[in-house]
Amino acid sequence: HLVYLGVGAVWLSPVYKSPMADHGYDISDFCDIDPVFGTMNDFEKLVEEVHKRGLFFQHAHFTKCTDWRFANRVKTIGEK
Repeated sequence: HLVYLGVGAVWLSPVYKSPMADHGYDISDFCDIDPVFGTMNDFEKLVEEVHKRGLFFQHAHFTKCTDWRFANRVKTIGEK
């Protein structure tokens, strides 16, 4: 549906573990996905599917805990 509508990118707000007092921006664990958003496997599948459709993916935050081998596979807005 997104491609049909002409969407070119997907942007996510933080999905890290959080007490959710500030809509996820009050991150308590920068190294794990909050269960409300699924699992790391779900996240990796989302990125894979977004790229399969030719869309750009932008995640709001990367940290020192980011697996950079994975992060390097994430195309960001404006990247060719």
